[in-house]
Amino acid sequence: MSDRASKTRWLNSTVLGIGRASLFSDTGHEMATAAMPALLASLGANSAMLGIIEGLADGLSSFAKLASGTYSDRLHRRKPLAVLGYFLTAAGMASFAFATRAWHVLVGRLYVAYNVVYTASCYVAGVLADAHPKQRVLAAGYAAAEPRVAMGYVIATSSLLGASVIATTRR
Repeated sequence: MSDRASKTRWLNSTVLGIGRASLFSDTGHEMATAAMPALLASLGANSAMLGIIEGLADGLSSFAKLASGTYSDRLHRRKPLAVLGYFLTAAGMASFAFATRAWHVLVGRLYVAYNVVYTASCYVAGVLADAHPKQRVLAAGYAAAEPRVAMGYVIATSSLLGASVIATTRR
């Protein structure tokens, strides 16, 4: 395929790669988020702590969105930062496995909320920069597709349900 033809396709390797990475990241994120109430209960925290954690994470995410777009627009190379952001998001969710207190979960969740925003800004800006000007709307729509987020939630929920069924039937 010629260089010109590859630039006119909106569903290019960058858009596809970012979409797949985002799907896997969303699946892992939703798995950890779905298990968080049970984790907090096992640590002796009440439902108010879950509300505090999610409220602070949403607040931090909102404030981070104010600066992340401007920061990402100034970058010349976004891919390394997006890859690092996906890795750090996964590491933040994995930190739940080492939590022994509710505040450990809070710190991990805030860390993840911050990284998700900066990663999203980098990958959306990267998709827009790589797409042909006439096809940026299609590429950006695919990169920010909510059905993919929902699919990540469905995969995460079904995986957790399957694991709990297996765990209860083996007793």
